[in-house]
Amino acid sequence: MKNKSCLTFLLLFFLVLGCTRDKLSVPKPSVHTLGNGMTVFILEDSSLPTFRMFGYFPAGSVFEGPDEIGLASLTAQLIRTGGTQSLSPQQVDEAISNASAAIELGAGDDEATVALQVLASDRRSLLALLADLLIHPRFDPMAFEIARRQALVALTRAKEKPAGLAALYFPGTLYGRTSPWAVIPTIENLNALTAEGAQQFYTRNYRPDRMILAVSGDFKTPEMVAELEETVGQWQLPAGESVRWPKVEEQPPRAVFVPKPAEQVAVRMGHLGAKRDNPDKFALIVANFILGGSGSMTSRLGAEIRANQGQAYSVWSRFGFDRVPGIFEMVASTESSQLESVVNSMRSILANMREEGVREDEVKDAKTAILRSLLFDYESRYAIAKDWARFESWGYPRNYLATFAKEIGKVDVDDVNRVLVEYFHPDQLSYMVVGPRWLSTQVQKNWPALQIVSESQLDGATEKTEE
Repeated sequence: MKNKSCLTFLLLFFLVLGCTRDKLSVPKPSVHTLGNGMTVFILEDSSLPTFRMFGYFPAGSVFEGPDEIGLASLTAQLIRTGGTQSLSPQQVDEAISNASAAIELGAGDDEATVALQVLASDRRSLLALLADLLIHPRFDPMAFEIARRQALVALTRAKEKPAGLAALYFPGTLYGRTSPWAVIPTIENLNALTAEGAQQFYTRNYRPDRMILAVSGDFKTPEMVAELEETVGQWQLPAGESVRWPKVEEQPPRAVFVPKPAEQVAVRMGHLGAKRDNPDKFALIVANFILGGSGSMTSRLGAEIRANQGQAYSVWSRFGFDRVPGIFEMVASTESSQLESVVNSMRSILANMREEGVREDEVKDAKTAILRSLLFDYESRYAIAKDWARFESWGYPRNYLATFAKEIGKVDVDDVNRVLVEYFHPDQLSYMVVGPRWLSTQVQKNWPALQIVSESQLDGATEKTEE
């Protein structure tokens, strides 16, 4: 065991050394297309007697209709928990439990996902079960009611704290509250959904030719391809239309205060980021890492606001890339008495960084940290195969992992300073503050155009400003 640990350490050491030289060497999955059009990335791994699979569908919440808000997530959950045409929900659960396996489905904004983990000795039966769930879902009404209740509880809990509330609603200030990329389900939305609606959503959005799989484990590739053809490969549908992604209409900057009884105050400020195919993405990643993307006290935001001033429980930044322009945001949690100082510091740090630029040592350290973080992202063959599938679903080239390491290595201080000026705009920030109502009076002194909006108004058909 000790020898294995030493070997692992030495392997990681030399991988890190390679990363600092702007190179990353990892095994490449083989790529296969099943007879039904499903794309599969396969990477053998005999280190453990296990089998793991992860899949992506373009079936997230952005494809919900106006009367379907919240349905994408419920549909994904119901495929897993609602049984099949031949197996009840209880029989499915027993089969998974008896094999000490895990099958999970979920949905985000643009994609739904499916995951399977099982011992290699049981993979054939569990692959057949997963195929049955995907091809012949039952949409059991009782299972739908359970999923609905769980969604209601999750929504309520997400809104309990200021930070959770701000995370839910801040995207609506940038995309527009009714944008598919920002809309949030309400209790009324969820209560109006039905199992029949979930089945219709499934029929529209789940297709084998749109599914991209990552497979890794203790097997031989030719045998695995045959097993996939015999299971998920039996999902046959006529070729569908290409996916049409909703667009984004940029909103004017605004400042919103949401009253919430709490000891802590949540702050989010930002504007739209960039698309995933933006050629300046790598310089933007480095720039954001220096600003606050590392999430550590060595970033500009962390060093000044947390380490030097001690004025925030947490402070960080994110520059998002998506199929549409993502979100650039700076985020903080602080005490009510520190709010004004923290907000001013965040704006000042961004403005100074943009005007004065960054140092060469900051760029060098950021690049090294970003490349070294890949070691944790790719410590298993499954993680590698999974990311190849994810990159494929995003439209990236199949050698994107090598491209990422190479392009990050090429970023220099001039690149970072240029993108800071072109893409970061302190004068175009939108704001959301969530905290006790009495604090709104203080905040309004700095922002005369501040809108005070209640949770119920954020959820309502129209968003009104309180007097």
